[in-house]
Amino acid sequence: MRLTTTAWWRASQNDFVTARQLFDESLSLRREIGDRWGTANGLNNLGQIAREIGDLTTAQAMFEESLAINREIGDKGAIVYLLEDFGFLAARQHEPQRALTLLALQLRTSALVAAQYRWDFVADALISTLWTATAIVPLLVVYGGENATACRGGASVSRCW
Repeated sequence: MRLTTTAWWRASQNDFVTARQLFDESLSLRREIGDRWGTANGLNNLGQIAREIGDLTTAQAMFEESLAINREIGDKGAIVYLLEDFGFLAARQHEPQRALTLLALQLRTSALVAAQYRWDFVADALISTLWTATAIVPLLVVYGGENATACRGGASVSRCW
């Protein structure tokens, strides 16, 4: 756990090389002890770092492996978060329609999963939903054409963001 916390702190300082090394070390330990949930989470963390530094192929592979494990262990909450990760990845890959589809799906499913999952997940789901919504509006404005004029009366991307 300390490795992961330190890795996120390093990432917050834009030290992605150290963050990636710490996440790699944590993932190795999780795999070694057979911690499937920790392995899936570690893969997701590495995917987020890879996406942040522009290594989109690695990010995709990490997210896909994490998704496979989360499906296997039945972690619906993690799958909802992965929809968000895949959506942001699609946006970085210049696939706005795919990004919108994935982020909209994340918005629709987060509340449903939160209601079935556990109470402490509800707050996380709501925060995640708000974060996702802030990503969808600019995508709609930039790529939605005339359909995006509902955003504050056709306001610019900066006003909608």
